Amino acid sequence: MQSVVATLALSLVSPPLPASITLPPAVATAYATVADGVARLPQTADALLAAASAQDVDAALAAVQANPGGCAPAAVALALLVSPATSRRPARPRLTACNWRGSVASPNCCAPGFSHSQGAMYLSNGWHGAARGMDLKTREAKIGEIWRQLTWLEAQVSAVHAAEGGTNLLGPLLTLADFTWFPTCVFMEFMLPRVFGWADPFLVGDATPFPSLARWYTSLREEHAPFAQTHADIWSYWVELEEKGQFVPIKDEIAAAAAAGEAHKWTFGVPTTVALNYQEPPPPGKTTGRYIDQPDRGDVVDEMAPADVKMRDARELEPAATLESMGFELRSCPTAVTNFRDDDEVTKVYYDEIIELIKQASGAKRVCIFDSTVRESGNTNLNAQKGGAAAPVPRVHCDYTADGAPRRLAQLAKQGVFSRIRNRDLTEEEVGQLAAGRYAFINVWRSIDPDSPVLQKPLAVLDEKSVDQANDQFVYELRFPDRTGENYSLKKSEKHRWFYYPKMESDECLIFKVFDNKEDGPRFVFHTAFDLPDTPPDAPPRRSIEVRAIAFYSEIAE
Repeated sequence: MQSVVATLALSLVSPPLPASITLPPAVATAYATVADGVARLPQTADALLAAASAQDVDAALAAVQANPGGCAPAAVALALLVSPATSRRPARPRLTACNWRGSVASPNCCAPGFSHSQGAMYLSNGWHGAARGMDLKTREAKIGEIWRQLTWLEAQVSAVHAAEGGTNLLGPLLTLADFTWFPTCVFMEFMLPRVFGWADPFLVGDATPFPSLARWYTSLREEHAPFAQTHADIWSYWVELEEKGQFVPIKDEIAAAAAAGEAHKWTFGVPTTVALNYQEPPPPGKTTGRYIDQPDRGDVVDEMAPADVKMRDARELEPAATLESMGFELRSCPTAVTNFRDDDEVTKVYYDEIIELIKQASGAKRVCIFDSTVRESGNTNLNAQKGGAAAPVPRVHCDYTADGAPRRLAQLAKQGVFSRIRNRDLTEEEVGQLAAGRYAFINVWRSIDPDSPVLQKPLAVLDEKSVDQANDQFVYELRFPDRTGENYSLKKSEKHRWFYYPKMESDECLIFKVFDNKEDGPRFVFHTAFDLPDTPPDAPPRRSIEVRAIAFYSEIAE
């Protein structure tokens, strides 16, 4: 099949397929739709080559426009003939164009089904027939592929613009990458918001998740008349087909699946507005915090104020978040625990599972668990008794501060940090040896409800790169009878980028750092429970367990 696809792709810039090649029916049907454009390719190719030799961008675009061929992708592919000599880095335009061909405009992509990923936006069984249509699972995979490719392209373009300036895909000069991507992006601009609920991906402003691409797309339309005309031609074509009802079968299929309770993801890059409780800074003469297991002496305040924030879907992150890149990470981790309310079973079975999980995610040599808490929505006490459950913490916080974490490690060393390797508590000297190298406090959070995903009060985590540590953070004290712990609280900022993993299952674990003594990377991941506005009224309680551990990245000298 790959050789057939390769021959089909080559036919866009070469004579018709040899008679010796027999195409599968689906491929033959698709090929027939571009026959008119293919027939006119020799003249178009000559015009493009002449334009490329003269480095005349407007002439090249005009040549593409002159051969729509009834199929915009076929005409766009001709632009690949434009000479990469217009770029200072010839290989990079070809690579960017190949990314478009392989992952967006070609059937030979990572998503299933014959049709190219961009076809998921407009091809359907109801309008085009089974040969070119697709089922919902295939469409969902291909829409997700479009999101991943745009995310990849945004990262590349953003880096180029920062390093080299300019507004084109690869810097100040137009290249074949611009010709290749632009017409397909017109498809996306038209269809993704109308059919699949996305925000306009190329509208300059706060709503787009692709700000660099939005600036590029807008500048091409504003600065080059052929691009503006290409946009107008493609747009009017899809307006006409929309009026004729081409997108109705897709919308009907999506609506029917939703009514049947099927779970599909169509919308990407649209955050949900939720309220998070940010701590209020203390008035003069008082400290922010609370007393635990002792009477309140009136010298601390614990006041919060809700603030609306944009909550993003962390499952959309591409590449996926990791402990080293963003300070948090989602991993699959099935468990053998049968009763998370049994403290002995949790200690004997679950702790070993989590130690291995943290080692795999962090690269740590040794992991020591010192605490765990079961939480259940509906409870009000933030501190659980033995065998019981505490309430979720609806407050933006990070468990440790830069000063508090080393103190907490010293306290734990005095109390005894149990080593499963040595089957005994480590001595203070041994903990000191480990602390002399890199170490991190890491939490692991999971649902313990095997019958339902998390539908209420999920856990949100904050991208630390969006925090102004000098101005946003302040200390929150936890005053126990025998010690004072320190959290970080946070002032609200419009720059904060919040994420959560929707509908976490009981075999998924959210791992996140709350302190790392390695300073060049994420160190303090703020987090909080929160309410989703679309929580079903009959949603089961959120039941979860969080484990607190210390990860050491060196070993004890023998």
